[in-house]
Amino acid sequence: MSKMCRRTREHCGLFAITVIVFVSGCSVAPQKMGFDDLDTFVVDCSRKAEQLAFISSQRTTRGEQVNAGLENFFMPWRIVTNPDAYYMNATLNSTRHEWVRQQVLYELGRCP
Repeated sequence: MSKMCRRTREHCGLFAITVIVFVSGCSVAPQKMGFDDLDTFVVDCSRKAEQLAFISSQRTTRGEQVNAGLENFFMPWRIVTNPDAYYMNATLNSTRHEWVRQQVLYELGRCP
């Protein structure tokens, strides 16, 4: 019986470590521009090509949106311990970030 309990504890421990690594941000993904910064982004038509490339690189994938939601779900204490990261994940998960990015691209597209 003790051998089975030990094996179960090992599996639970491995599962816990996997979950912690998955939601702790150990991936080497580039940081996205903050929602407030993106919302106040000033379009400069003289640097259209540079800004198009930069704003295009800020696109969030569905996987990033899901990861942001999982981080907030599994670590709700971050609203107190790290409110900036919690808010960033909330905006990424709710697609507000992507909507604002599309608006900036629209403004850039109207440049001559």
